[in-house]
Amino acid sequence: MISCLKPPILLNGWKHHLGFVRRMVNDLSDSEIDQKEEITRILKSIGGSQFDLYLGDLDEYSIGWQTTKYLENEKVYKKTDYFKWLDTTNKNFRNIIIDDGSVWTMLKGNFDDYYIHIHPARYSPCTIRVKANPWKSAIASLVYTKGDIKKACQPEIINISRHTIANLEPVHEKFDHKIEELIRLIAMNK
Repeated sequence: MISCLKPPILLNGWKHHLGFVRRMVNDLSDSEIDQKEEITRILKSIGGSQFDLYLGDLDEYSIGWQTTKYLENEKVYKKTDYFKWLDTTNKNFRNIIIDDGSVWTMLKGNFDDYYIHIHPARYSPCTIRVKANPWKSAIASLVYTKGDIKKACQPEIINISRHTIANLEPVHEKFDHKIEELIRLIAMNK
């Protein structure tokens, strides 16, 4: 299960929470254990489309707590009540606003224990829109270089890490400099 929160709230931190990714990349960079298979599995969970990445100051636990409190106040925290609440809309999702002004989309989870699926709403405050493959490439390159930003930004290193960790084809002549931007974004707190 790829959730950075405990049930019943599913939040893929690798895909939707910059602070979580920073901590995990730092932990993997500091680890003496080769976790290539694990990070490859994690990167696969990111998918292949684009998504919104939360950049705000709230950690994932605060977001989960605020989501829980909101749903409890609305009396829709239990699974059946939550699903009925979502079913009353035309789109089968709802958006809520939390303390920092960011907007979070609430969906039905696909798992019995993770029935509340959340992610930042499209173009919400405190977010940026990210394409999956450059994001996976940035994470893979930082993990591959053990957090060495200078090395991680080198096109040949990005290609090696794309191949060996992210299972992606190499970037050729039209090198996507967005990958370098994302590497620097992730590593900013180093």
